[in-house]
Amino acid sequence: MSCTFAAAETNNHSANTPKKRPSHEDILDKQAKSPRPVPTTNSAPAQSEKIHTPQKNKPLSRSTILSHANKWTKIPQGSIMYTPDHLKKNIVATPTGKILSWNDFYRKNAGWIHLHPVTINQARGLTVIKADIIKAYQSMGKVVVATYHKAPISVMPKALEPETLKQ
Repeated sequence: MSCTFAAAETNNHSANTPKKRPSHEDILDKQAKSPRPVPTTNSAPAQSEKIHTPQKNKPLSRSTILSHANKWTKIPQGSIMYTPDHLKKNIVATPTGKILSWNDFYRKNAGWIHLHPVTINQARGLTVIKADIIKAYQSMGKVVVATYHKAPISVMPKALEPETLKQ
């Protein structure tokens, strides 16, 4: 490998001499001869071309939307641990009204939302949430949202499985 480097170094006599800077005309000539089209600033897609954005890249597709009184917020999918039947109408697919931050939405709707703090191991599904805690939430009559440091967090489904079924 060192032999080829030495040969290349001896064959290239102009390596140490500076090259003349290309003029504007030289650059235009080179671009005209190039097989690539030069992009223009007004390049819009043709009307027959449809721009497709995959649904999985949209933030709302990875979120659960809570709505009440023409206000809504988004929380991560999997952060709702329990929803009673009479409050399922507050989980919507398409938001309408004014968006609020999670803190503002919770402050206005604390009457029907209960926050359950979870550990990071519970969120990852490494530790199971106790069955008696899950049963207590089911009798509470509120939407139960898993939180970590007071912010909603997704919980792996295996963390919500009763301990008696896990082995």
